[in-house]
Amino acid sequence: MTTTLGRIEPARVADPALLDPEALPSDHVLRELHDDLVAQKRRALLRASPLLLLAAFAAIGAVSDPAHLSGLMIFCAVTTTMIGQVGYEWVALRRLDPLEHYRREQRFDAQQRAHQIAYFERMAAIRPYVSISLVALIIGVSIVEFASGPLTQSVQAAGLVKPATRAGQWWRLLTASYLHGSLFHLLANTNALLILGRLVETYDRRLRVPLVYLAGAIGGCLLSTFADSGRASIGASGGVIALAGYLLVVAGSSAGVTAAWIRKQMLSILASTAVLGVAAFMFIDNAGHLGGAVTGALVGWIVKRIGGRYRWQLDGAGLAAGVVLAAGAVFTVLRLVFAIK
Repeated sequence: MTTTLGRIEPARVADPALLDPEALPSDHVLRELHDDLVAQKRRALLRASPLLLLAAFAAIGAVSDPAHLSGLMIFCAVTTTMIGQVGYEWVALRRLDPLEHYRREQRFDAQQRAHQIAYFERMAAIRPYVSISLVALIIGVSIVEFASGPLTQSVQAAGLVKPATRAGQWWRLLTASYLHGSLFHLLANTNALLILGRLVETYDRRLRVPLVYLAGAIGGCLLSTFADSGRASIGASGGVIALAGYLLVVAGSSAGVTAAWIRKQMLSILASTAVLGVAAFMFIDNAGHLGGAVTGALVGWIVKRIGGRYRWQLDGAGLAAGVVLAAGAVFTVLRLVFAIK
């Protein structure tokens, strides 16, 4: 182009990457982009900060009147967690070296693409028949429960009523896992069960699903029976969370992108469950969740230790667990139909 001195000079390009899409951005461009990203996170944190005041008022209201306003603790926990996440990202970005951050993101993107291809290939080849069957059992019992009358009657008939359980009605440790307090409760648990069960069936042996679920459901109800002597409990969440604990341990020492992805997802699920449990402690059985997660992790540890040598024995235990779960569903239906009437 022509300058003020009349000389012809080649046009200048801000960055070589603009000419060659395959070229890496220069250090200068990377640092400018990094600074802009840090500024965006700072602005997002400042814009979200007033919500902390609302969260504080929500927490005060929930504590002052837990009988009517305990649900506000969910808003408080979710809001605080979201703002805390933004703050953490801002601080972490400020400490990162832009060049190392870019290289790390490039490696992560490549790994994610490889994982997604492998994941969808396996998902297309494997159908989660065991998980679907288990979900069908739970839905079938819940339909009978919803049609049987008031929830309190169903809970008395087959729920985890702690005094009755400690008095000798140990079958409630299983029957309570088929009952649910609402359609939303049922859909949330069965959807999570289908997702986690499908992961187990995709990356492990199918019959691990009923084995882990049964152990987690009973383990969660058992801890709840002795740790929380007051409220009655229902729901499949103990068995569902057991699957997350199992996957976390089984993938814990495995190498590869898939194992790292599973560990990250399970840690996120368990952490979210813990936060929600703290926020909604008035109507969530945290002891049942903890017992299910610990039981699932224990089963995962046992499988990792002996799974190679006793694979068929573990499959036999999983098949027996499936039979127990089917029989438990039938028994729960009988309890709902005859005990209520």
